[in-house]
Amino acid sequence: VKKISKELSDSIFEELNNNQTTITSYVELLSILKEKYNVTLPYTTLYSHCRRKHKSVLKVSRKSHYKKDDKAVEAFKKLQE
Repeated sequence: VKKISKELSDSIFEELNNNQTTITSYVELLSILKEKYNVTLPYTTLYSHCRRKHKSVLKVSRKSHYKKDDKAVEAFKKLQE
């Protein structure tokens, strides 16, 4: 789905403005939409829609490097102390 319907847009607006919700990122919003409304959207579609239509500012998904060496990270932390 590349285009978001009016009904889904209204649902997104309700989720973003619900006082009971604890949504902090677009990834969480994607999972809520999938659970509640059985809709699978590309991340970029949801992100651009929320920013453009609802002026939302949530955390952006950032991937850490998949080859990160945990031993090197620990050694670096020890050097910093």
